Amino acid sequence: MKLTSIALTLALGLSIALSSCSKEKQLENRLEGSWNLTHYSRSDGTTTTTYDNVTGTYSFSDNGTGNYSIAATYGSPPLQLSLSDNGNFNWSNTEDQVTLTYTSGDFEGDGPKIYTVQTNERNKQVWARQESGVNGDVERVTLTKK
Repeated sequence: MKLTSIALTLALGLSIALSSCSKEKQLENRLEGSWNLTHYSRSDGTTTTTYDNVTGTYSFSDNGTGNYSIAATYGSPPLQLSLSDNGNFNWSNTEDQVTLTYTSGDFEGDGPKIYTVQTNERNKQVWARQESGVNGDVERVTLTKK
């Protein structure tokens, strides 16, 4: 009886460990390739700023590197603001997080940006990240596969 209990416990532990690894690998495999940036917004808990005219691409290589190019505007003239940037990054993931560390571009030197994966589909990724600091803004991005 004791031997059966130990065997079941080991089998359950192995099953949990393997399913955890497979979710991490599934996200990694899905990310590899080129993605269109289709939505970007920031919220401070009171006000949400959505970049209406956002365009951009993120490309993830299987060696943990990638590159990006983005352009976005928000607001209306004469108070219209715009953002554009491009550069490179290193990336890694767990089963429910993606970490980007920018190695060139405007975000270089900001430290790693850790996004929680809210949607992990073959053709769509939705991520959120809460910034540290006084405001604790929440940044949301949506990527769709090219």
